[in-house]
Amino acid sequence: MKTARRQQIIAHHEAGHAVVARLLKVGVGLATLKPISGDDPAVLTVSAAHLDPDNVIACQKDAMVAIAGPLAQHRYHPHKSTDIARRWRERPFYMEGSDCHTAMSFVARMYLLQNGQTVGTGPLAIDFDDEQGQAYEQLLDETMAQTRKLIEAHWDAIKRVAAALLAEPALTEADVDALIADRA
Repeated sequence: MKTARRQQIIAHHEAGHAVVARLLKVGVGLATLKPISGDDPAVLTVSAAHLDPDNVIACQKDAMVAIAGPLAQHRYHPHKSTDIARRWRERPFYMEGSDCHTAMSFVARMYLLQNGQTVGTGPLAIDFDDEQGQAYEQLLDETMAQTRKLIEAHWDAIKRVAAALLAEPALTEADVDALIADRA
C-alpha cells in the first residue's frame, strides 16, 4: 500500500501530464491514480503524433506531455539532483516505456523531422554523430525548458488537479478543463 505522501507525489506527477496535455490541446481520455490493467497510475491522452506522425508540432506536444509528469513531480517533491535532464540521460531513468524514454523518442522524431526526414510511427533506432547529438540535446533541453515554464505558470491548476485525483477515482477531460479554469 502506498503512503499518503507517495500518493501526493504521484498525483502531482499525473496532474502535470493532464494539465500540460490540455494546455497544448491534447485530448485526455482519463486521468487516474488507480492502476489500469495492472499498470501504474496514468493519464491516457490522444497522442498528437500518432494522429500526424510527420508533424514536428505534434511530436513536440507529445514530448512536452511526457516530460510534464516528471517535472511536476520534481516541482512538488524535488530530488536531490536539480539537473533532471542529466538524470534522465542516466540509467535507470531511460527505461523503455518510461516518461523519459517517451519524451526522448518524440524529441528525436522532432530532430529528424526538422532535418527533412520522415519517421512514421514505428520504433526509432538512431545513432547520432557528435554534431547531431549536440543538436538533439539542445532540442531536448529547449523542450524541457518550455514544459517547465508551463508547469510554473499553471502550478495552481496542477495542484487542483492533483487534489481532485486524490479525491476521485478518475477525471475526464472536462473535469481537467474545469480544474484548469478553476471552475470545479
